[in-house]
Amino acid sequence: MKTPRSGKDITGPWLEYILGEHLDKPPASLKVVNFTVGPGADPGDGFNSELVKVTAEVAEGEDDNSPVPQQTTTFSMVAKFLSLDPMNREMNRKMQTNQREYLLYKELMGNLNMLLVSKISEEPKVSIPKLIYGKLTAKEYILVLENLKTKGYETNDKRKGLDWPHLLAAVDSIARVHAMSYVYNKSHDIKKEHSCIVTTSKSLSAFAPVMTAMLHGLISFLKSSKETEALGQKIADVKSTLIQKCFSFFMSESPVSCLIHGDLWNNNLMYKHKGTEDGTEGEIEEVMLIDWGVCSFGSPLYDLHYIVYTSTTRQVRQVHLDELLRHYHATFVRLVTLTDAPPSNWDYDQFIAKWKESRAVGFLFGCALTQGTLSTTNPINKKPEPSVLDKPYLAPAKALVNGMKSGLAKVMVPITFSSVGRSMVEDMFKQIMKPVLDELKSGKNQVLNTRLLDLVYEADEDGLFVA
Repeated sequence: MKTPRSGKDITGPWLEYILGEHLDKPPASLKVVNFTVGPGADPGDGFNSELVKVTAEVAEGEDDNSPVPQQTTTFSMVAKFLSLDPMNREMNRKMQTNQREYLLYKELMGNLNMLLVSKISEEPKVSIPKLIYGKLTAKEYILVLENLKTKGYETNDKRKGLDWPHLLAAVDSIARVHAMSYVYNKSHDIKKEHSCIVTTSKSLSAFAPVMTAMLHGLISFLKSSKETEALGQKIADVKSTLIQKCFSFFMSESPVSCLIHGDLWNNNLMYKHKGTEDGTEGEIEEVMLIDWGVCSFGSPLYDLHYIVYTSTTRQVRQVHLDELLRHYHATFVRLVTLTDAPPSNWDYDQFIAKWKESRAVGFLFGCALTQGTLSTTNPINKKPEPSVLDKPYLAPAKALVNGMKSGLAKVMVPITFSSVGRSMVEDMFKQIMKPVLDELKSGKNQVLNTRLLDLVYEADEDGLFVA
């Protein structure tokens, strides 16, 4: 059966087909009594894909004329498609993000968890959403996952940042991914078996123009105030060096290489809490790691810097950073040692030395994500305006325009990966992010300004801006 291209193409017969596969029952024995499709993410939280919520009421058993009542089950799902935007769609295909995420849900994470259970059965498995249906061909792509929100999972408020318990739970979970993929790779060679899983340094290169543009905006913001003008100049003087440090670290050989999530920030974590008698939020019961489209293979320090500096406040880092790093290292070493694969050159002092050496990673991604996700004026976070071409009688014209856009995207995307193209992308992002710069200068978004300035002050205290 043909796979829907977007949420609006989902039909009852298609839902009967995929649920039949999921339940291992003939689709003819199922009947979708009713279904709804709605937005699955806020604007800006899923701009690289189309995410829709699907609720389907499904009847099983005899037909309506039978005296035996039909059994009805409600399925709550999230369907993930490639972005409807032709440029984003083609970019994702070029970077193979759809292939990576499909592989992760369909096979790879299951293999890691089976290894964990077989080696250390008492350890908790890594939690990701259950895959209900997936398809990946040259022309078709979809992932249908369980809707975690209907099971009591919630995302933390990104403006507040992760507090200590939520940060610790997330890092404990990613430590398990890192440890088991490190062990698994010794006998399977993940990059060789799965060519779509690229090195972290290669994955990182795609974000270089964005990172550079964000740094340009930060410097402009700092220089706009007498209080921070000197800091802005200080960063401007070492701008190229900062970016080079970031790339050099991940291009060099790491004592430990493993599967990297690649986008481990606040909104890609969902938590379930134990209930309390008064209805307040109780202890964390489970954390789910979601959105694996940019996973890669490389140093685990990438994920650690990413979550620490994109998703926490300065207060959390000041009080808990040392404890967090010790917990991560102890968990990783304990798991790989129990599986008879202890790493060499990875004691705690060596681990911390590498953490400090890669400090630029945390600063750059922290500044980029903070501007991109906490801004209220970022164009990426805005819901697209309705198009006049959405009118039914203009469907042929819309199809023609979309075809032209797709053709242009296929020409332009390869160019963006050239040296000239990277410069074009950087200039484009500088223009896109002008509203964010204006918002920073206005000082009206206190959370954005505070989080960004704290990143700058910390990095300066750590000596990151020394020429």
